[in-house]
Amino acid sequence: MSDKPDGVCRKRLKAPRLCDGGLSSVPQTPILTGIKDVSKHAYTIHVCDRCGTDKVRDPQAINDLTEQLASKAEDCGARVVSVRCMAGCERPMVVGFTAPDKASYLFGDIDPVNDIPALLAFGALYSRLDDGWCNEGHRPEGLRGKTLARIPASGGWNP
Repeated sequence: MSDKPDGVCRKRLKAPRLCDGGLSSVPQTPILTGIKDVSKHAYTIHVCDRCGTDKVRDPQAINDLTEQLASKAEDCGARVVSVRCMAGCERPMVVGFTAPDKASYLFGDIDPVNDIPALLAFGALYSRLDDGWCNEGHRPEGLRGKTLARIPASGGWNP
């Protein structure tokens, strides 16, 4: 545990910690895929690599979002993976958060530049929640109104 303010990762981390959404320059971290031992990762961020509509699809924006998240997520105990489609096509630029024994989240209408700090702040919150469960009012302001789904952990949720 550190004495960092809320919104900053606090578990299983090694300095530097960039989970507060800071845009400090760090070496590029490759997108992590196919990891066999995921026990060192507190959670996974999934980025849809097919997002867009028939008229608008910006592969570069998707790639930039994925790379920006990946370059900061490892410091937060997370890994970032690209997913072929997450079925959020009506609200493209879809990002999901999953972890073992936690509720999962799917966010849509993500701005690939302006929502990165909010996504990282949510990741920090998510890593501190035992069951992953939080209400919209607890999520970073930049993600409010963008929740497509909150899915209970496979064991269910009992308030």
